Amino acid sequence: MNKKLRKWIMAAAVTCFAMISPMIVSHAADGILHFSDPTGKVGENITVTGKIEANGSPIGDGQATVTYDPAKLEFVSGTNAEGGDGTVTLFAAGTGTETELQYEMVFKALAEGSTTLDVSAATAYMFDNSTLNLQLGSSTVTIEPGDGTAASGTESSGE
Repeated sequence: MNKKLRKWIMAAAVTCFAMISPMIVSHAADGILHFSDPTGKVGENITVTGKIEANGSPIGDGQATVTYDPAKLEFVSGTNAEGGDGTVTLFAAGTGTETELQYEMVFKALAEGSTTLDVSAATAYMFDNSTLNLQLGSSTVTIEPGDGTAASGTESSGE
């Protein structure tokens, strides 16, 4: 009987403790991933900038996969970005003082027209490791015809 009483008292104590203890609830913050909508000419480099904003709170890290049309654009380089063949991976981490993460993608314009860069996947976290729910944006790149002039140093002389 003593064992049963001890088990019952322990069960009651655990139940009471669980009921009076404050519950720890982790809420996800909301943020936005958005991009510039640049215009350039065929043959030129066009820079698309991107930014994850955490609504004024310290941001931890953010990663996104961006897709683009390789018939219209060729990935050249980037800041916090790497890729090619129609896909760019964006990645950056905050130090606890930033409220936004910035990205830069440089593309060579291959063909005139408009093309869209779309986010196929994204994850971001606040500096305290809680999830940052992102509203995802896209970029529309407008490519105008080239001006038809030869690049400097490529003109031939008639001599």
